[in-house]
Amino acid sequence: MLDLRPVLYVIGLLVATLGATMLVPMAVDLWFANGHAVVFLQSATITFLVGLFVALATRNSVREGLSLQETFLLTTTVWIALPLFGAIPFMLGATGAGATDAFF
Repeated sequence: MLDLRPVLYVIGLLVATLGATMLVPMAVDLWFANGHAVVFLQSATITFLVGLFVALATRNSVREGLSLQETFLLTTTVWIALPLFGAIPFMLGATGAGATDAFF
């Protein structure tokens, strides 16, 4: 039986890490005074909190290893989840990109 909780736990950790790394472009934007730091802060907050809540909700399911099916599912969902959250600054920022343009 395929258990989604370990996969969601890892996805939550990776999304939270992406949210934390969004603070780096915010710091660079503050340094150069471009005026878009608020967008990076909003994106980082949304991304970090969603990842944190998903990881906390599924933390009891951690075990030693993932099955082969869970590993394939993890790989596929990472390819989808991280670009989705990485697109948030483009949608909220000055580019005004739509969801499809921001994702790709």
